[in-house]
Amino acid sequence: RRAWLIAVAAVLLSVALGGAAALLVNRDRGGDPDRPGGTNVEAARPGPSAQATRQVTAGPPVAPNEIGPAPGWTVYEEAGRFHMFAPLGWLIEQDGTTTRFHEPDGPKVLTVNRWPVPGGNAMAAAQTKDTAWSAGTDGPPADYQRVDLRPVEYFGGGAEWEYTYTDPGTGPMRTVGRWFGRDGMCYAISVSLPAYDVGARTFYFGQLVGGFRPRP
Repeated sequence: RRAWLIAVAAVLLSVALGGAAALLVNRDRGGDPDRPGGTNVEAARPGPSAQATRQVTAGPPVAPNEIGPAPGWTVYEEAGRFHMFAPLGWLIEQDGTTTRFHEPDGPKVLTVNRWPVPGGNAMAAAQTKDTAWSAGTDGPPADYQRVDLRPVEYFGGGAEWEYTYTDPGTGPMRTVGRWFGRDGMCYAISVSLPAYDVGARTFYFGQLVGGFRPRP
């Protein structure tokens, strides 16, 4: 009986030592012993909706007779598409005909789209999109609500479109944009920010509208 008790004690001791060793190895590798397969590495913040390929870096200087960008902004150009002002360090996302600029550590987004439209009628194109979104078709953002859609003078005519929606991660958002036609192409440029951030929206929209130039 004594020999049997000694054998059991030896087995229990071996199991205990093996478990302790596994725990130490797991910790040395950065593992969380309370979560299977886990690590102590902090989860990355959700990024842009598509793959960001690069960041905005310092661009070419503006011409002597032109107004330059605000501090922290620079000239950004896409050959044959457009010239604009963009914030330094923001993430650039290419998605078909659309280019988006994402704030690295926040929800702000600048969007530029350029696509062929017969006659370049930007107001009609914006109205068509608004009608579809209001009806819940053509992929509207969640809780889409039009605030304003009116004609404006911008590169010989166009539309200013403002609307609200709900971002699942950020909450209530507000977008203000300009649509205009040029050489058979429709351009849509916009700023999207949290709905409460009225001052920032005005500033960012001013930089976007003031620095934008279509390129044939």
